[in-house]
Amino acid sequence: MTRVVAQTITNSEVTYECPHCWSTRKGEYHATNKFKNGKIAKDRKPTIHRHGNGRELASSFDNGKVFNQISHCKFVSDEVSIRITEDTKRINK
Repeated sequence: MTRVVAQTITNSEVTYECPHCWSTRKGEYHATNKFKNGKIAKDRKPTIHRHGNGRELASSFDNGKVFNQISHCKFVSDEVSIRITEDTKRINK
């Protein structure tokens, strides 16, 4: 199981940075942020995945709440544990 911290939570979804995949502005996905020669690819950023939150109000989530979901990552077919913390941005929309 992959454990991550939620970046944002809204009234309908929760988002997090995937530790397994990187994406470019062109929409390409990669399993690493490096080229084959080992150099860092500066245009690759961690991919943001989104999951539904059960349609609960974002303000109702306490710190420590955990969602267990199946990952959307194309490189890892694993369950992901998404934790809500004090750093998770709550957006009521």
